[in-house]
Amino acid sequence: MTAQKKKICILLAGGTWTLAKNKEVLMVNQEEDVPAWLNTMPELNILADTKVVFLSGEEEIAGPALWEKMAKFIAGQAKNYDSFIIVSKVEQLILTANALTFLLQNINKTIVLTGAQMSGLYLRDKKDLAQSLIANYGGFSLRANLINALQVATETLPRPSIMFGSRLVLGTKAKLERQKNNYFFSSLDNDYLAKVDFGISLKSDLSYPKKATKIFSKINSKLLIVDNSLADDWSGLKNLAKNYQGVLVKMQRESLTEEQAKIIKVLDLPVIFYHPVYLNPSKLGIHLLACSWEAAIVKTLWVLSNFTKTQDVATQLASDVAGEFLNI
Repeated sequence: MTAQKKKICILLAGGTWTLAKNKEVLMVNQEEDVPAWLNTMPELNILADTKVVFLSGEEEIAGPALWEKMAKFIAGQAKNYDSFIIVSKVEQLILTANALTFLLQNINKTIVLTGAQMSGLYLRDKKDLAQSLIANYGGFSLRANLINALQVATETLPRPSIMFGSRLVLGTKAKLERQKNNYFFSSLDNDYLAKVDFGISLKSDLSYPKKATKIFSKINSKLLIVDNSLADDWSGLKNLAKNYQGVLVKMQRESLTEEQAKIIKVLDLPVIFYHPVYLNPSKLGIHLLACSWEAAIVKTLWVLSNFTKTQDVATQLASDVAGEFLNI
């Protein structure tokens, strides 16, 4: 008896560049573009029972508003599908994966993100790069990435993960790199969920988180991001910060200058200091450690959107809320 195909929903939000048989570049910028785009990949429905849903086109930036839209759709449709695949812009996959991790905490659904090597609406702006990818790699890698994403989407994955090239990595651990015009994702702690060689070799004993599922709808807080390098001018920070809910400081240097410390002391809002490994003890603000920079941004957006008391903000930032802490 033939096993029943898994029902997988593919959400399109940019990153859809592919080639038709006549070498024409196709992308999905509106719902009407979907049929022609799908015709270039007839294998999709062989691997699974797929449904394609258009969320946004190539010109839209994948930011908080789109992340909230994705999460709302997935939470609302979770009972109707076994898994979800997000196709989006390669440069924004890590932030998007982190956003879904915090908005859909411990959800018992496999969520895989992927996309093409190129994105954007205007081909003429990237003509040389596009021609190089076509000549050297036969296209933009979307078809291969999507087929691999479909195969791993039939498995149990603990949290939103990125399938791109030959690696499957948790969004909270992913690092985007580039070599010879080709993007690829590595793992910050060298921990991969799967590798592609002559097939897909999946890590054993993968399971959904045992913690209770928590669904959040908001991640659209106003966050001011600065760094403490001497090149970054903080003279207007006090007035600028009045328009924000919090300040996230990327610590490029071990400590603040005297002038920077004075400015921080008079700010009447949460100030979060980020470093991936270690920070000197300080009473000036809240420390955020042991996670990627992308996870730090998204986690802070999520915390400020859902918690108002400074102590609650500090507690959440100090906790491994959604598996974002790294083993480094």
